[in-house]
Amino acid sequence: MKKALSKLIAIIVILCSLGVAIGVTESEIWLGAWFILFIYFGIPVLLLSIADLIRSFRGTPEKHSVFSTGIHVTAIFGFLVGFLLHKMAVWSEHPSVDKHAYLPLLFVAMVYGFPAIMWVRAKATEIFFRSISTEESPEGIRFDGHIREPDEDQ
Repeated sequence: MKKALSKLIAIIVILCSLGVAIGVTESEIWLGAWFILFIYFGIPVLLLSIADLIRSFRGTPEKHSVFSTGIHVTAIFGFLVGFLLHKMAVWSEHPSVDKHAYLPLLFVAMVYGFPAIMWVRAKATEIFFRSISTEESPEGIRFDGHIREPDEDQ
């Protein structure tokens, strides 16, 4: 628990220092860099450290999944690709350069949105199949393969 709490305090100190850097910076390039670090590094790491602290309070073991690390790496790659496409539009003086400014956010949203949509779809499918497995057909056969015995009175 001490390790998780020390990580959380370190992340809060880093976020506060980024906030101070954002406040005192006058250069637009450095201001953009500090904002990118704050939004795409600071906030996700803060959320992960809070989750780690909650896990340590509950006493559950840490779950390190390759998928969760891989999706964050892919999101960073998507952000970089979107940023480079935006810069290429700026350098080539494309007429709709304002629309290209949202490409880094769009690519990151696509990376995180796909697993979220797949999770919702899997849960909906699970709920659907659970609901039909308890229903019975008119012939007395349940959808999970169980056959009801005929009543003696009929």
